[in-house]
Amino acid sequence: MEEELYEKIWERKKENQVNYHKKGTRAYEASKLIRKCDNILDVGCGDGALFHLVKDKCKAYYGTDISKTALNLIKDKKVHTKIVNLNTEKLPFKDGFFDYTVCLDVIEHIFDPVNLINELFRVTKPKGYVIISTPNIRYYRYIARLISGKFPLTSGDQEHYDGGHIHYFTYKDIIDLCSDKSSKIKKYGIKSFRRSACKS
Repeated sequence: MEEELYEKIWERKKENQVNYHKKGTRAYEASKLIRKCDNILDVGCGDGALFHLVKDKCKAYYGTDISKTALNLIKDKKVHTKIVNLNTEKLPFKDGFFDYTVCLDVIEHIFDPVNLINELFRVTKPKGYVIISTPNIRYYRYIARLISGKFPLTSGDQEHYDGGHIHYFTYKDIIDLCSDKSSKIKKYGIKSFRRSACKS
């Protein structure tokens, strides 16, 4: 079921050729937080939007996604890709391997967000960085929709109700989830109050 849903989503995106790495997108905002490094893991990498923005900053780039269609859109041999269902599998990497582990708008799709957070920090070096983003349910337009009696829709994907989102987070929720994994949250913020982001 999950795999079929995301294959449908990426078949549509493949046809529409949407530019997901343009200025102002989550990939663009995340790329500004990344410096020169040995390696990066992009969890839920999709078509590699982030890779195109940071490929000159790293020696090796790894991407995981549930969708084979999405991974097939990444044509650069520099990207090491693996199909991973985060609801049933652990990340297939050893502890403390990555300088940066990036997870953009994935956590809201996962049955056990705490387990995902644990995995992100597990594969990241002790002095590495974890970058997470997710829709912020406290965004004023979402609040207005709730007041009007309707639940906010936080995804533009129409293949499933709210694009398959099964969890909703505020900015503080994400900070709290990360706080016991890292002694310091180096930088965090909300872009236009619509999306929560945490760099730890």
